[in-house]
Amino acid sequence: MDIALVIPSILTSILREQAAPVWVQEPVANTLFFILSASLLYVSAKLALGEKPNEIPLVSEAAELTSGPF
Repeated sequence: MDIALVIPSILTSILREQAAPVWVQEPVANTLFFILSASLLYVSAKLALGEKPNEIPLVSEAAELTSGPF
């Protein structure tokens, strides 16, 4: 979960520091919001079905390394 929150935070801070125009910042923020929302819906659906939600690239790998083989 850390990786899903840290990467968007870094990206948005870079855009703010570089004084990117609003027409660049807005689509990036919207895309990040939709990606995180879709991930949340996917995980919720998998857990409701009683399955392990391990098919999100990068995030699932990081979670697996953090939690171990349980």
